Amino acid sequence: MEISGSQVIQADRSSVWSALNDADVLRLCIPGCEVLERISDDEMSASVTSKIGPVKAKF
Repeated sequence: MEISGSQVIQADRSSVWSALNDADVLRLCIPGCEVLERISDDEMSASVTSKIGPVKAKF
């Protein structure tokens, strides 16, 4: 899966950093993400489903 592009976010850096480290907020930003759990302070586990044509896979 390749996610590319850019977006200007009208918020201060600390608010954006906080959101990127919030599993619930980050899950909403990842296409096909069903579950995103924090395992430790610097590690998360995710379950993502992706469909390409007739093939559907869960990672």
